[in-house]
Amino acid sequence: MCVSMSERPPSCVLLADRHYGLTEGVRGLLETAFGTVVMVADEASLLEGASRLRPDVAVVDVSLSGDHGLGWLRTLRQLCPECKVIVISVHDEETVRRAAIEAGADAFVLKRAIATDLLLAVARVRGHRDGEAAISVAESEAGTAAGRSSSPRGYDRAARAKARFTDFEVAVHAGAELGEGPRWDKSTGTLLWVDIPGRTVHRYDPATGRDAAQSVPGVVSLALPRRRGGAVIGLPDGLHLLDGDDPLIAPIESDRTDTRTNDGACDAAGRLWVGTMALDERSPVAALYRVDPHLGVTTVLTGTTISNGLGWSPSGRDFFFIDSPTRRVDVFDFDPDTGALEGRRRFAAVEVEGAVPDGLAVDAEGGVWVALHGGWGLHCYSPDGELAAVVDLPVARITSCCFGGPELRDLYVTTRREGLSASELAAQPLAGALLRLDVGVAGLPTHAFAG
Repeated sequence: MCVSMSERPPSCVLLADRHYGLTEGVRGLLETAFGTVVMVADEASLLEGASRLRPDVAVVDVSLSGDHGLGWLRTLRQLCPECKVIVISVHDEETVRRAAIEAGADAFVLKRAIATDLLLAVARVRGHRDGEAAISVAESEAGTAAGRSSSPRGYDRAARAKARFTDFEVAVHAGAELGEGPRWDKSTGTLLWVDIPGRTVHRYDPATGRDAAQSVPGVVSLALPRRRGGAVIGLPDGLHLLDGDDPLIAPIESDRTDTRTNDGACDAAGRLWVGTMALDERSPVAALYRVDPHLGVTTVLTGTTISNGLGWSPSGRDFFFIDSPTRRVDVFDFDPDTGALEGRRRFAAVEVEGAVPDGLAVDAEGGVWVALHGGWGLHCYSPDGELAAVVDLPVARITSCCFGGPELRDLYVTTRREGLSASELAAQPLAGALLRLDVGVAGLPTHAFAG
């Protein structure tokens, strides 16, 4: 519900989030339980709204001013001393939590727990005698699943209304032509990713915000950390070391002119799995390969077109694979000891008009997060292949994703600007950016190549 800033509703919750990060389900529950909800996205609008609307409660992103400053909180207290203030944050930083409380916040809620904690926090700061009952009624009216919408934990089959995520941060305004292959390097605390036609390998350090780009001599499809340090990359003729005197370590279809390497990932034993793709993006002439630590190359699967989206379940006994034109995610039985695959079957059909599945990431609870190229976001599928969550983003061509950060709770997402018209680029200014999301669940680690 939206109201004019000149109107003053009888009861009002003012939401101030610079990324509009609260899910539609949570907003709906707030409105059902507590009255009018007004959204703003910057500090000036927050203070103007508080001054004119006199809200009962303000729920404010701690980074509203862009630098984690809390000056807005002190000003808000002066303008509207009767307003209760709940600070929300993506990261659980004790210093931020303490600073918010000391500056006058009445409560502090993590975004990853927003569905379970925010409604109760609003009820409590507003002095509801039975806050739990108010929330229960709201959930009943708006749908229980929507009340759990910020976290797919458990992937409850009863939660048929899909969780929807809209919150994101821009990690790097990269302007990549075709950002791809994000992989977390635990040893350095950085994220490797590539711009394929830009012929660059990027290493993003979230601690400093620095994104270092290194040019390579060809179209680069992947960059993966190595156990002995550095990185291995995919060029059209195979796998190379990013730095080294003799960089080619594993030729793959090096005599072909109609294919190139594409997506790749490593299993827990350090074997590197890499697929190729048909350059015409139509012919089933590509394949999937396994590169062992001693650099032997084994053909695992043939007859593919665009190999993408490789990953393993938390048990390590299921292998997920995407051949993008099939518009589905397949799963194989995987032998962790030998690296053998068998029993290919459909895991999930990707039914989004104009979209094909691209890269994927698996979370610690078995959810499979799939990038939708042409689909303006991502889908998360439960361990049994049911659609459990949807991520909506302001970029059409989402290419891949990877969990990273110290606790693997940040979902990094790569995007593409290549091929967009001038009007499409104007409407999608973040096309080519590296994005970061909190989807309420930790991911599985990126394994390093043992070769």
